[in-house]
This record gives sequence, structure tokens and C-alpha cells, in this order.
Amino acid sequence: MKNTIKFIHSKQIVLNGKVYKPYLVGELPSTFGFIYNEDKDQEGITEWFNYKGLTYLKNNNMKLAADLLQELSMYINLNYEDDWYLQEKVNRIKN
Repeated sequence: MKNTIKFIHSKQIVLNGKVYKPYLVGELPSTFGFIYNEDKDQEGITEWFNYKGLTYLKNNNMKLAADLLQELSMYINLNYEDDWYLQEKVNRIKN
């Protein structure tokens, strides 16, 4: 499998379809570098890479347009028959 990389705004990177946000060493979140904190019942950040002096962590808050369209499509498929407002909007788009 060939890796694909794309640079987007704010120095963020899309690597193989996942969005990564850059951090300087002193700005890394407190959850960086551990697997699980039993005291707080909290997952740590275990997936990162370094590139040009920055540490890139997966940005779970940012979704790609393709992900949003897929979620929207799934929502429409699941709720179309029960939601008259949704039916009206989808029919407008179709026409």
C-alpha cells in the first residue's frame, strides 16, 4: 500500500485519509504517550509521527468531506421514510 499525504490548512496533514494536527513538544496534550489511565478511565494518545520538528497527532475532531457525506447519506437512508422535512429537502435537491 502506498502512503498518500496532503497538506491542508493550519499545517494539518491528511495521511492515508486520516487528519493529523501538528504540535510543538511543549504543546502536546496531557494524554500524549500513555495507553490507558486507570485513575481517570481515560485512553491515551498512542498514534503519532514526527515531521519537520513537529509531532502530528490524529485529529478526531476534523472530518473529511467524504466522511461527512457518508454520514449524511447513512442518516438519510435510515430516516427518510419517517421525516417529512428530510423528504422535502431531498426532493428539492433531486429536482
